[in-house]
Amino acid sequence: MTDENQRDGWIMAHEFMEDSQSLPLSEVLRLCAVDMTQLRQIVDESVVTPMRTDATEWEFSSTMIVRIKRVARLQSELDLNAHAAAIVLDLLDEVQRLRRGLQ
Repeated sequence: MTDENQRDGWIMAHEFMEDSQSLPLSEVLRLCAVDMTQLRQIVDESVVTPMRTDATEWEFSSTMIVRIKRVARLQSELDLNAHAAAIVLDLLDEVQRLRRGLQ
């Protein structure tokens, strides 16, 4: 299993964590394989909202961690900027919501 797959598995398992729990900034950066600049852009695009507002002490819920990871993957695989990745993520979320409605 590659490091990428291990991280994805951990992130997926984290979806079942209570959203009131959070991880500190350093862990989020490591687990999502993003740097502070990239994360700041993701936050600036309102893709995720930290549980704490002070950038030096940001913490993120499991739901936000999954979103960060998805946006980072979109940026990497499709060479999208944070704004475009945010739009694509919103569209993917909408497709998923619509599919659930059809079931």
